[in-house]
Amino acid sequence: MRRVHFLGALLVILSVLAVASADLNTSAPSPINITLFGGSALATGTGAGGVGIPRVTVSNDSSLAANQSVNVAQMNGVATTMNNGVAGTGVQRIAIASDNTAIANWGLGATGSAVPTGGQYIGGDGAGNLEGTIACDTSSVVNMVTATTTQIVAISGTAGRTYTCSIDLVASAADNVALISGSGTNCASNVAALAGGTTAATGWNFAANGGLTLGNGLGMIIRTTTTNNEVCLVTSSTAQLSGSIAWTQF
Repeated sequence: MRRVHFLGALLVILSVLAVASADLNTSAPSPINITLFGGSALATGTGAGGVGIPRVTVSNDSSLAANQSVNVAQMNGVATTMNNGVAGTGVQRIAIASDNTAIANWGLGATGSAVPTGGQYIGGDGAGNLEGTIACDTSSVVNMVTATTTQIVAISGTAGRTYTCSIDLVASAADNVALISGSGTNCASNVAALAGGTTAATGWNFAANGGLTLGNGLGMIIRTTTTNNEVCLVTSSTAQLSGSIAWTQF
């Protein structure tokens, strides 16, 4: 009787193993439902790391393909700001290192180096508006020994106005000198005063070996009121009048 029960039990076990073997050999894998990980309920979807979430590591011999594209949609949790504009959320702060090399296109250069390819425009408050500082890049010599009107600065084409940045004059003997502008030969027409009046008597009155110095070559001290006019000096004496005028036109 016991032998019969043993054989029956053996047949049941063999039947179960045969079914299990058939299941393992099937081409479709059996579904597995994992409800716990590390003894905690399994966490799925997006979110922060924590219990129930398997840790994933990248092996130290892994490598990423070169030149992979990255699309940065947010900066500090805010939509990334593009193109020119003011700083704000979504705009990453960029700092220039204190030991950064000089940037030529910004008008920067080391002392003694060649002139940079770019420059910074210097300006100031002119009648409440930003005005650029004028730099005079041309000079004319004053060398007069006649009591007459002499052209010192000629107009170049349709150059606009003439801006004077400095002037220095010395007279060997008493002399009255006027600075004027005008058109035609030696400012014969459209005469306008630039310092004092339009005649020698109403200009600067120099004693012997007297004169003046105005300006330093950077920034306007006098300009013509009318476009396309020359600059002339009017003298009352045949004494030697020497000096120079730094100017530019535009």
